Amino acid sequence: MQRRLSWCLAVFGTASLGIALFIVVASNTPPLVQAASQSSPGFSGKETPADDLQRSSRIDSYQLLAKEGAARGENLYKNKCWVCHHQYQKDAPDLKDLYQRQGLMLSGEPVNDATVSAQIKNGGPGMPSFRTTLSDKDVADLVSYLRGGTCCREESNPPVNPWYRAATQKWPVQSGLSGGARGVVRTASGELVEGVAVQFIAPNNVRTTVYTNDKGAFEFPAMQAGTYTLRLPTPREFQLYRRDGIRIDGPTRLEDIVVESVPASAAETLPPAREIESQLSGDELLWNLPGTAKEKDAFRKSCGSTGCHSYQQILKNRYD
Repeated sequence: MQRRLSWCLAVFGTASLGIALFIVVASNTPPLVQAASQSSPGFSGKETPADDLQRSSRIDSYQLLAKEGAARGENLYKNKCWVCHHQYQKDAPDLKDLYQRQGLMLSGEPVNDATVSAQIKNGGPGMPSFRTTLSDKDVADLVSYLRGGTCCREESNPPVNPWYRAATQKWPVQSGLSGGARGVVRTASGELVEGVAVQFIAPNNVRTTVYTNDKGAFEFPAMQAGTYTLRLPTPREFQLYRRDGIRIDGPTRLEDIVVESVPASAAETLPPAREIESQLSGDELLWNLPGTAKEKDAFRKSCGSTGCHSYQQILKNRYD
């Protein structure tokens, strides 16, 4: 059932790693991963809702703190602005209290939403243009953050992760390695599926993940009795699967998880869909690039894990 991932080949359409990298840098095509709150073309070409519990998708769309507004703007600021605009930088201004100033440093224009948005989009001397890397909505959320009284982020005092509620909502999640809920993952035709991740999310948002064995069976550790969300966090070749409000009390026997395969784009390959891209690790992204092992090793040493950036940062950004 493990079908070959080929979305990079489908996206780049070339056997040359050099050309593939050029397309990554030179294309003005929007990133494959879109906002988690939006619908996106699914495996069948129809509009399907994104999985709002997929954290990598939330990270890619700058929605880790919030889906919109100033809080999302803070997420954008951290990823796009903070590296130059912070209290320790000498060459770029700290943007704290930006809207209290007489004018913008680079242009001298009065500070308002229109001029700040234009500065972000157009850039200037020593400042890159973000016109092709940030959407109008991205810029609006970023401006909302800069205009508000909470700007600007300090790395010594980062914002609290809203997904983590264990400190305020006590919930001892697990005990030991077995003795909890159990079940089976299978296809509609009855084929048992090995190596599939199965996840429980507790009321305090702590996640516990186990994997199916060669008989398609899985077993969770003994967990506190209560209501959980059951999902497949990385279904890849299967459709998204999620069930809320699952009551667990001891070694509960769960209903079989029946998975539905996604339509293959060609032969044994998976379609280059956003849902799949958001589930890939850095090594899987590298494995899917066209090119020889020698070319990939040069990419790895120059840019990737032993270079400056993660593969996700390189391959999920688009520039003009």
